[in-house]
Amino acid sequence: MKLYQNDVKLKHLKATLDRTYFPKELDNKEIIERRWKQTERALKKAQPHIQALYRSLRDDIISLLKEIDFDYSKLSQNVPDRVKRIVNERKKKWKNPYLLYLATTHNWTYRSVLKLLICSLYASKYEEIKEISQDVFVISAVDTYSQSVADRRIKDAVLLSLATILSFAVMPVIQNTYDEYLDSLLISQVDEMESFILISQMNVSIDENSLLKVLIKQSHRILYVNEDKYSGGLEDAVRVVSNSAYTYDTKPDQQVRFVAEMDEKTTRMCRSLNNQIFYTNKENVFKRYSAQNNAIIEVKCNGLVQGLNMPPISDHFHWCRSTLTYQITVL
Repeated sequence: MKLYQNDVKLKHLKATLDRTYFPKELDNKEIIERRWKQTERALKKAQPHIQALYRSLRDDIISLLKEIDFDYSKLSQNVPDRVKRIVNERKKKWKNPYLLYLATTHNWTYRSVLKLLICSLYASKYEEIKEISQDVFVISAVDTYSQSVADRRIKDAVLLSLATILSFAVMPVIQNTYDEYLDSLLISQVDEMESFILISQMNVSIDENSLLKVLIKQSHRILYVNEDKYSGGLEDAVRVVSNSAYTYDTKPDQQVRFVAEMDEKTTRMCRSLNNQIFYTNKENVFKRYSAQNNAIIEVKCNGLVQGLNMPPISDHFHWCRSTLTYQITVL
């Protein structure tokens, strides 16, 4: 399931750069709104697709339990040859590394096979989630890089490749790639579902509504949108992608200004960085608030460092809409 065709979006980028217009200077509120409009629109479009995948898992899990005739009392018993044939047939299509690892280490007890087949259901959905996420990254990067080219008044800009865009997809705080985040999330969610099924079976049967609630809650760890509030791993990663695309291919002496969304929810870190000016590729010396030290500290770094002077700021976890701009003048 793809929201957009990536090659079409990347061709659109070239067309956009060929007719780049140079915008008027904006105030900070307008910069924030312009920066995140398309990105947040893509997130809102992605959420129902991701939730639909998790909703479909409910039916898949119920069908699986009936197909292998799962019973809590059989946990330590070996499955019959009929179930072994089901596993071996499905195994031919498996590609996920963790799933393949389980396939080589499991025994043939009901509990082992249950976890293996649950993992196979999640793995197939995760492949689609990665496609949806990739589309969101491309949409955000194309839009933000187009803004960057316009703001720098560049007429012959370097084009972003899909590989470059995906290299930007790093999780703030933990600094793993987005794909690594999904891989670890799959493992934990498979374990959660296995525990839920075992506990439910211990109490006679699985309640399908309770199962759906667990799955929807799991989907929120990838993306949750509630009006204008966003959370989840995809939201975290796309903020990094967007700011990375905006500052891609800059000159050594290029400067940017930090722009925070200033309201009652602005963190002390972002508030202290608001309107500060940084070099993108040279040493910066500046002062900012540190939540860890509960004080204003002096910081030295080379260029822009995600979490330190490049949003999203990650002194502690928070929802960060801060960004950067080449417009040094504050209106």
